[in-house]
Amino acid sequence: MFISNQPQFTFEFDDGALLLEDIGDEGCMSLTNGMELALKKLIVDWGYGDRIKRDTVIVYRDSTGNWDGVNYNGPERLVGFYYLGAKSAEEAVRLAISKKSGGGS
Repeated sequence: MFISNQPQFTFEFDDGALLLEDIGDEGCMSLTNGMELALKKLIVDWGYGDRIKRDTVIVYRDSTGNWDGVNYNGPERLVGFYYLGAKSAEEAVRLAISKKSGGGS
């Protein structure tokens, strides 16, 4: 079986938050495993660097349908993940904003 070394994903910006969804199949790298590649593609290749900063709220839907958060630490650092366990993009953004503002654990 051929396995792609790139994640397959969709994205949108919603009120300044970046929402990413894994749309790959079994032959693709998951968005979770390829988050750094996905962000690099958005920032460098597709020119969204002005919209993706360290304080940008970034949430993603993984291949199992769960929404969690991403800490983007700049181009020279690794990304970090944090649990949200949200079932919708709207809930994920709300929870991520709360965590970033110190309202969540």
